[in-house]
Amino acid sequence: MVGTMKNNTIQSMADIPGSIEDARENRNSFRSELVMRLFRLEMTTLTSGVLNSWFSPAVRGLVLKPLRDQLCRENGGYQANAGRSENGLRLDPQGNGYCRGCLKNGDCGYGRVFEPDLRIIDPRLIHFSAEQGLRGITFAGKFSSVDTHERVSPLIDKQHSSQVHVPSGSELLLRMLSLGEASQPLIPRIVQALDTGGKTSGLWGQPPVFFSVNPKAACTETWSLPIDSLPTAFCGGILPSVQIVLQSLLSLKRSDRSQSVASPRRFTNQTSAVPTFREIFSNSLRTVRRAVNEFADPTFLSELQLGQFINSAQQVELIDHDLRFFEQQRASRRTDGHNQTGWLGTVTFRNVPLAYLPWLTWAGKLGIGDSRNCGAGLFHLVID
Repeated sequence: MVGTMKNNTIQSMADIPGSIEDARENRNSFRSELVMRLFRLEMTTLTSGVLNSWFSPAVRGLVLKPLRDQLCRENGGYQANAGRSENGLRLDPQGNGYCRGCLKNGDCGYGRVFEPDLRIIDPRLIHFSAEQGLRGITFAGKFSSVDTHERVSPLIDKQHSSQVHVPSGSELLLRMLSLGEASQPLIPRIVQALDTGGKTSGLWGQPPVFFSVNPKAACTETWSLPIDSLPTAFCGGILPSVQIVLQSLLSLKRSDRSQSVASPRRFTNQTSAVPTFREIFSNSLRTVRRAVNEFADPTFLSELQLGQFINSAQQVELIDHDLRFFEQQRASRRTDGHNQTGWLGTVTFRNVPLAYLPWLTWAGKLGIGDSRNCGAGLFHLVID
């Protein structure tokens, strides 16, 4: 594929220079492409207050419980945490399930989209020991704008303050990315649940910020990822430099050998090393592969080895970066003991093989790393 680039910014597969050949057999029994839809949602504040700069986790928390309870009632599920049976399924005395482990998980719109349990949906989709599937709808606000050409929100200052004052009458934009057919019918219901929650509970803040929602969610873009465009073997071509421009928080988990297995998960902190190309690529590969497996072709890459990609990624060198550490208090009633942390800014690498670009381009649209379901890990590429 040969394409032109506007301002050296990759916006689609057509912008990637060169050609990529893929000799994989055509699988007529599965979808040949992964379709993603980007929705824009407008929220107008009814009161003033102080919000977390990255407010999409609060939006997600505000929407999901009432939506879950509503859909659970409609599908005859159980709406309370009734404990676990011996086989790990969460059941009530009548045998109804509840989200993770629910026997109706693959058919319930909420379960399939927001709490997908691959043990129930299709065990063939379990990769990297992950029994939970990718969320079919993700939310992003503030850091990641609706316009994919735009960078970090101007509301965030150079020090990336963890909180921002929001006057009454302000417009908050929310980006919703939808994957799979089961996600589509939920869009109007999400809009309604968000509007109701905005007027009754408000967003977590000091004090809570109440808001109303434009009743129409506009689909701003539809992206189609042809599966055969993802290279599984190295192709010719090296790019002198590739800059990764973060549009939202990037938080990559790293193993800590000094800690026991039972220790809490380790997240990005102020003393963490800058993410390597290998870390960014391996997380990108994982997200894109799972998205294709779960929403298009469950056999994708099932028999292919990508060790060369991972090994060669270790040779890609860092040129420069302006990454800044960000941390904010969790907008959650949970008490698992960590704040939301990560990097914002840009990082640039030299001599990047062309074969990596399709994976990175699509991963930047899907999001990678921790809190992807709240819009974290979004980025775009600028090449030299």
